[in-house]
Amino acid sequence: MGNKNLKIAYLGLIATALGLACIANAYSEKKPSSLVNPDGSVWVSKSDGALSCEPGSGQLLEKSVDELKKENIHVLDARKGNDGKMHIQMCGASVGTTIQVRIPKEDLAVMQKKGFDLVRTTSERR
Repeated sequence: MGNKNLKIAYLGLIATALGLACIANAYSEKKPSSLVNPDGSVWVSKSDGALSCEPGSGQLLEKSVDELKKENIHVLDARKGNDGKMHIQMCGASVGTTIQVRIPKEDLAVMQKKGFDLVRTTSERR
């Protein structure tokens, strides 16, 4: 019995070490650079509303961009992203996917009123 418990404890330590290494690596890859791109644009982000166990529940990128353009927001680029947070894996919970839009800095206040937050860009994302 003692040997079995020792093996379980050992495996637990290995799993913990691997998990911490993965978290440290992910964190180090997300070092923020500038909030404003060299061309004067910024990336903003908002949850797309996707929920676990509900395929198709997130808002489509194209639909979001079309809505913004109808409101005279100059969309320079758009992509799906992730909020970078850990999420509970349970049906009905948010999965953390986002709509990310690059806009002129002048439109930032309007986008923040629409629930978008400023995204810290990284060289890996550009």
